[in-house]
Amino acid sequence: MFSKQRYLLAALFTVVLLASCSSGKEGGQSYFGRVFHNTSAHYNGYYYAKLKMTETEQQIRSGKKDDYSKLLSIYEIGDIDDPAAGSEMDSVIKRLTIVVKLHPKSKWADDCYFNIGKAYYYKKNYEAALATFQFVSSEFKESSSSSSTSASKKKKKRNSKPMTKAQRDAARAKEEAKASKGKEEGGALAFLKHQPVRDVDLLWMIRSYANLNNFNDAQAIIAYLEEGNKFPKELSEDLALTKAYVSIQQKQYDKAIEPMKTAINLSGNKGDQTRYTYILAQLYQLNGNFKYATQEFSQVTKLRPSYDMDFNARISIGKIFVQSGTGSYKEIMDQLEEMSRNDRYAEFNDQIYYYMALANLRQSKDEEAVKNLEASIKSSYTDANQKGLSFLKLGELSFQDQDYLTAQPSYDSAVAFLNAKFDTLDRVKEIKTVLDQLADQTRIILVEDSLQKLARMSEKERNKIIDNKLAEIERKKEYEAKDTLLSMETQQLQELPGNQASTSGNWYFYNTSMKATGYNDFIKKWGNRELADNWRRSNKKSNDIEMAGNEVVADPAAAQAVAAGADQENAERAKMLESIPLTPAKLTASNNRIFDAYYAIGTIYKSGLNNTPRAIETFEKMVARFPENKDITSVYYNLYLLYLQTGNVAKAETYKQLVLQNPSSAFAMVISDPDYLKRDEAKKNELNNYYASTYDYYVQENYKDVMKR
Repeated sequence: MFSKQRYLLAALFTVVLLASCSSGKEGGQSYFGRVFHNTSAHYNGYYYAKLKMTETEQQIRSGKKDDYSKLLSIYEIGDIDDPAAGSEMDSVIKRLTIVVKLHPKSKWADDCYFNIGKAYYYKKNYEAALATFQFVSSEFKESSSSSSTSASKKKKKRNSKPMTKAQRDAARAKEEAKASKGKEEGGALAFLKHQPVRDVDLLWMIRSYANLNNFNDAQAIIAYLEEGNKFPKELSEDLALTKAYVSIQQKQYDKAIEPMKTAINLSGNKGDQTRYTYILAQLYQLNGNFKYATQEFSQVTKLRPSYDMDFNARISIGKIFVQSGTGSYKEIMDQLEEMSRNDRYAEFNDQIYYYMALANLRQSKDEEAVKNLEASIKSSYTDANQKGLSFLKLGELSFQDQDYLTAQPSYDSAVAFLNAKFDTLDRVKEIKTVLDQLADQTRIILVEDSLQKLARMSEKERNKIIDNKLAEIERKKEYEAKDTLLSMETQQLQELPGNQASTSGNWYFYNTSMKATGYNDFIKKWGNRELADNWRRSNKKSNDIEMAGNEVVADPAAAQAVAAGADQENAERAKMLESIPLTPAKLTASNNRIFDAYYAIGTIYKSGLNNTPRAIETFEKMVARFPENKDITSVYYNLYLLYLQTGNVAKAETYKQLVLQNPSSAFAMVISDPDYLKRDEAKKNELNNYYASTYDYYVQENYKDVMKR
């Protein structure tokens, strides 16, 4: 039983056979053979392969998300940066190869080869794609106008006698009428009309050359197509886009501008016009023509673009102001603030506040910039990289002000959130490491200074501060426990049947907000009470006993809990007291830790941050505070070098003499003998070599010599 499709194909063959039998110029059988091969090629392999390719192109187009941080690609699919197509294109190539093998003389053979080339192109196999496109252009040279040209030549050959102007006009009118009638009355086989693909094939050949960085051949074909108006006018837009594409691949953005303007003027599709206008704005921006870039981005917003493109066009105007100062600060800020208030752009608020901050900095309004950066961080929920950028900018502002301890947490967060492909991530990590070291050493000094301050207090004052600290620790533990309990209860409520979508039901215990409010009200009124009998009693001792007649019966569990809590508190108290330098030995050890921390900070300022004034300030502080420290000579030596570096010869000489007062130190030897370091290094190398040779004896199991050495 025939399917509907096969029935239609059988009917088609019947019509073709009748038409061929009625033909007077050609034999019916040969004509029928050509129609058979053309029809079979078109409606079997080629049709399904083309359908598969179209479906794949639509899938790629729908799944692709434009990256507006880069120059948009002219072609929505098949861009050189897109992932390579896979098995779908292999299937297309296989189908079309079978078609051209079975029907090599079919008029659809050029279409088959052309689409094989496209399939290779989508697979990013540009060499194979280029070879296929070259085959099409060389083997299928007939253009759509060749037949009429050939007929005209034959007619001229038959009519060797020149025609008058009237005869030429009459002949032209007759040909046009005949062509028009053919279009209107095309007959049963009009839908089989074939359009040559050679002109489109040449455009894809140019793109393949460009992707292979063979720009000379790409430009040569463009010049050939533009010569003498040979190229079809209906493909002028595609030719302009191809010219722009070649220039962009060469990063010659200035040369891509005019072709893009041409494509915009020729395009009849509003969506394409909008995309091309956005690309034109980006090209102006890359070329440093910020005025025209701003104008084109503004034009994009008037063309009703997609949601993402509209936002990025608006934000790009702000970027240009930040980059070049082009435009009005007030207008830029008004637009950005309006966007921040518009719910339509709510998901982009982190970027909006970020560029508001950059615009503030452009006008040296640092305080406003900090507020906007903080707002950007608070409103960033999905774009981790943007949050990282905002943290980084906050850190950079503090770093520039030499407020390194404030910059440290910002750099720490920036490293945590920035994309792994961020351009200067390695440098950000380096700064973060240095700031971490600085913060750690500063923390040591703060802790030791605080402990020494406690040591200088009376015992009564010291115990009072310890009691307050223990109470603070206990409160922190309670708050953490409450937060954990509340989040667990909230999660349990959300997991109840029928309550997955929302926790704002009418019942009190399904309403997290009401429940939290009630919990807080309870704490304010009654304090932190354990869940137990007689919870209203404020005297904790009465909670641990129960009256049974005239007897007092202790609650063992409660007594055990009280004892455990007391033991923990005593342990914490003992730990705090142990850390306080109450003895001369502990005070000396504490001062040594402070000295080492200051020395590390001075070295960080000197080498890690290249901040010579802060390094000098740190080492001078050490001289004033620890003049009797056993390692003070190393501080003198650093100050000697730093003052030499700044050109303060008098100060350098002062510290040089202080170093020389300890002639046995390595620092004094370095100053007195310039070759000391070389000899010391040679001595170390000699020792290392001796050790290496001893190890060789050990590997050779020559243990006797090993023991001697």
